[in-house]
Amino acid sequence: MKMAISASLRSGCVRDCIKGSAGQFQRDEKGLLINQTHRFGCVIVKDDNAVSIGFNGPAPGQPLCTKVGCQRAAEKIPSGTQIEQGRCIHAEWMAITKMLKSGVGCSTDGATMYVTAEPCLICAKIIACLGLKDLVVLEGNYQNNGIKIVKAAGIDVRFVKKSDL
Repeated sequence: MKMAISASLRSGCVRDCIKGSAGQFQRDEKGLLINQTHRFGCVIVKDDNAVSIGFNGPAPGQPLCTKVGCQRAAEKIPSGTQIEQGRCIHAEWMAITKMLKSGVGCSTDGATMYVTAEPCLICAKIIACLGLKDLVVLEGNYQNNGIKIVKAAGIDVRFVKKSDL
C-alpha cells in the first residue's frame, strides 16, 4: 500500500487546486499541489513483485493538467460522473495498460491490486475481469458501489487504515 500511496504523489490533477496571482497552481514546501484532493495510486503485485504502478493523470499525448488546467472542471462536470469525459485516466487504468504495454509477460490471475481509493464503477468492472486474488483498498477514500462489483467477481477485498501502515 505504501507504494500505491507513493504513486499517488505523481498525480498532477489540479481539480480544486489553488492558483496564484500569476495563474500558476500553488505548491507547498514539499512541492505538492495545494488543496489537491484527487490524488490516486495503484500497484499490481504478483508473486511478491510489483509488476505495474499507476496514478491518475493525463493519457499519453495529452497535455499536463498543471499546464492547461482541468478540462472537467472547465466544463463543469461534477466529480465522479461522466468519467469518459476529459483527458485523464484513473490510476487503475494506468497500471493495467502500462503492464500490458511493457510486455512483462505477467498474468494478473491470482495477483493483488493495491489502490488508494475505492474503484469507480468502470474501474471495478475492469478489475472484475482481471482474475485478481485480492484488492487492498486504503480505507476512507471515495466510497462508492465499485466494491460490490469486485466482490461479486470473487475477489477478496480488504481495507487498510493509513495509520496501520
